Amino acid sequence: MAISARLEADWLKAPELAAVWGALGPEDCRLVGGCVRDGLLGVTVSDIDLATRHRPDVVMKKAQAAGLKTVPTGLSHGTVTVIANSKPFEITTLREDVETDGRHAVVQFASDWKTDAARRDFTINALYATHDGAVEDYFGGLDDLKEGRVRFIGVPHERIDEDALRILRFYRFSVRFASILDGPARIACRALKAMVAGLSQERIAAEWLKILAHPAPLDGLRAMAGDGVLAQFLPEANVEALEAVLAAEQAYGLDIAVPRRFAALLPWDASIAEAVGSRLKLSNAIKTALIARSTAMALDSPIESLFYSYGPDLVLDMHVLQGQPIAASLMTQATAWVRPQFPVSGHDVAAATGLSGKPLGDALKRLEADWVDSGFQMDKAALLASLSNPDMR
Repeated sequence: MAISARLEADWLKAPELAAVWGALGPEDCRLVGGCVRDGLLGVTVSDIDLATRHRPDVVMKKAQAAGLKTVPTGLSHGTVTVIANSKPFEITTLREDVETDGRHAVVQFASDWKTDAARRDFTINALYATHDGAVEDYFGGLDDLKEGRVRFIGVPHERIDEDALRILRFYRFSVRFASILDGPARIACRALKAMVAGLSQERIAAEWLKILAHPAPLDGLRAMAGDGVLAQFLPEANVEALEAVLAAEQAYGLDIAVPRRFAALLPWDASIAEAVGSRLKLSNAIKTALIARSTAMALDSPIESLFYSYGPDLVLDMHVLQGQPIAASLMTQATAWVRPQFPVSGHDVAAATGLSGKPLGDALKRLEADWVDSGFQMDKAALLASLSNPDMR
């Protein structure tokens, strides 16, 4: 066991983590994976995962004996969530793969830290740390982290054969951590790219959306496209179309918005956006946002009307997607805008007209359209008075 570095982070001294160490014994537990990697980089750590020699049932017994709550979140994979002072910690028994098919792995429990490390995907994700911050590195992950390299543990082809999702994870982690993409890894991803088609759409989408959410994804996306990986699940994508949108985000100081970036990659066609959203089984919220940003908007309409109908975020995104400049005054308006309250209710219209059902709803919509067209100036009395017009009935 080689101690290669030391992790120093405030969260390492948190009383909740100390409670977990105390319950399970620091000699039988290690911090593992992203929390170690990100902690070494000084990146904010939100989730703290641990690996342990204890079997899941022992983890639960020891934690409960120490007064900690336990949730059997993944017993078949050896994972128990231990909750200390409302903070969850995922604790997984050391494992080794027995059988893999490119999508799922059959595992058995192990007792050796290096054996557990060997089944992980990349060297930078196979770093462990003891309770006092001593880092254990079995496959050169520290050097790779320092040099900005995402490298498979062992033979890349073999690791991808175990789980094809590692192809997408390679590009995602490279976008985040790599200064240059690892050559052997790319060769393997190119050769085995067809395996991506065998993955569930939910797993593909989860990795894809994380790639799009990175501040600077363009080089990684170009690599995915050039290696033929992107076409395996998103043949409609035009990566170069994203460059102008990323530049606009920087120029106008816009927050990262995945639907905006996603829409930029697709042809200008709401039906295509809807088909892509359905195919990738995106959440309703993301799918709706994607479709909205793939539908042309008449940006020459009064800006207050656009804000009311679509919301400031969508209006700004459509300026970017349609290649229209965003004036400083527009940014100011979008930031300060407060949605005006339509002064008429369905009850008001029913009382004035005796309408109900669909005719009532239609009349209410027409009143609201008139109110918007007036620049939100018509008051309740004027709107209700307009109901005397036969066309409103």
